[in-house]
Amino acid sequence: MRLTTIALTLTLLAPAALADLPRPPCAGDPHPAPGGLDEPPRIAVLLPGDPGADWSVPACLGWPADGSAVTVAAAGRLRATDGVEGLLDRLRRLSAFEEIQYWSIRRAEWRPVYRKIEPVTDVTGRDRRADFGRDELIGGATLYFREQIESPLGPMVQRLRVLHRDANRLEIDIENASVGRVAVLTVIPQGSARTRLTLEREADDVWRYHSLTRIADLMPAPLAPPRGSWANRANAMFRWFAGIPTDQEPPAVR
Repeated sequence: MRLTTIALTLTLLAPAALADLPRPPCAGDPHPAPGGLDEPPRIAVLLPGDPGADWSVPACLGWPADGSAVTVAAAGRLRATDGVEGLLDRLRRLSAFEEIQYWSIRRAEWRPVYRKIEPVTDVTGRDRRADFGRDELIGGATLYFREQIESPLGPMVQRLRVLHRDANRLEIDIENASVGRVAVLTVIPQGSARTRLTLEREADDVWRYHSLTRIADLMPAPLAPPRGSWANRANAMFRWFAGIPTDQEPPAVR
């Protein structure tokens, strides 16, 4: 199982092995295609300088074209016995996100994805509030949270938009509403770190999961996460929504 998981992920990580560039469900058949039920997600990572790293963002995302960037896509299948409400509970309880662990390539140990994360009342990020309620995560809603990930990057305020929610599909867009800084250096301009999360019911309690993250990352190379750490973070988020322990052996990439 471990060797199969690593081989699958590394194949998708190697830019030369990509049969196609990342593609979200809104643009047609997604790439990568979702893995099978009870299998690890399929993950593709493009770093600046990789062939295809400056791919044209599909118009259906509504994202700005920002040239070369870090792009991470993950796709899989999971069981959600409580339907969209159970998936919403995974999303809305930000107070629990500090439990999410990923395998750090540099430290060779399990580390939290988030040093700190908390819902806030507005774009300023000054006032903390309670976790989001199910009744707040409705189509058209805009909510905010403040996060600091496990990296030299300082805290950022994120804007979460619910693009669609019904019994069979949940679609979320997240973008940084404040700049990302390392010390006094701006490395992630406002609005240049975006994630589209799509969860679609396939049959009964089986759902297709697809996430696409694109970051116009100006972080100095010595501080930037290696390719495998991007993959491991994407794998951790899939496990979170699938109800799998995020620090379960093996990681996507050792």
